[in-house]
Amino acid sequence: MNVEEYIQSLFTKNDAALDQVLESIYDNGIRNISVPPEIGKLLTLLVKISGAKEILELAH
Repeated sequence: MNVEEYIQSLFTKNDAALDQVLESIYDNGIRNISVPPEIGKLLTLLVKISGAKEILELAH
């Protein structure tokens, strides 16, 4: 088990809704720009710690 797999096993769980969204993205030929679940958890934690009220998402 590598570090990434270890972190995923600790902090992420299967999410049926997320799986359905990712499957729909793939089925419709849409480019997947989603962050991995463990990164999403980290971003959520950082937002809560910082007390941010608004977030600006940048993508390229």
